[in-house]
Amino acid sequence: PLDRARLVTYVGSEFQSDFPISVMECVRLGDYPSSFFSNQSKHESRLESCMQEFGCWEYRNRILSELSSGERQRVSLARAFYQAPKTVFLDEAMSQLDLHHQHNLGRVLESYSKKGVSFILVSHDLNFTTHLANRLVLISKGKLVADGEAVSVLTAENLK
Repeated sequence: PLDRARLVTYVGSEFQSDFPISVMECVRLGDYPSSFFSNQSKHESRLESCMQEFGCWEYRNRILSELSSGERQRVSLARAFYQAPKTVFLDEAMSQLDLHHQHNLGRVLESYSKKGVSFILVSHDLNFTTHLANRLVLISKGKLVADGEAVSVLTAENLK
């Protein structure tokens, strides 16, 4: 399980904490699985850049529960990517983000994809997913409707 925790991470649609934790402490927890195997200070150099990348560095000292849902979602994404995973599961992870931050997230995901990170993205937002994904799986009522490239999956017939 610890090896898997270093390689795979999950970002859901809502992110919150029931106890007072700063944004920076929360993001730092993303590296918890790796801290067993390496010097924590090596990873600290990535902390600011990761938080900048996801737009949450400016409120790093605030308490997580004081943030808006979109701000908390950006913290959740920074925490997941600070872990340096090989595979990221994103379950409606953009649902709390405004258009500007959705666009930024798309750019960030593309850059990580070029570095070899894989994504499994669940989304109802077809506009966002069609330009990001190399492969789409369209599901309706628990049944597979289509699987393949966006052009062959997102047809008028399939979307009915």
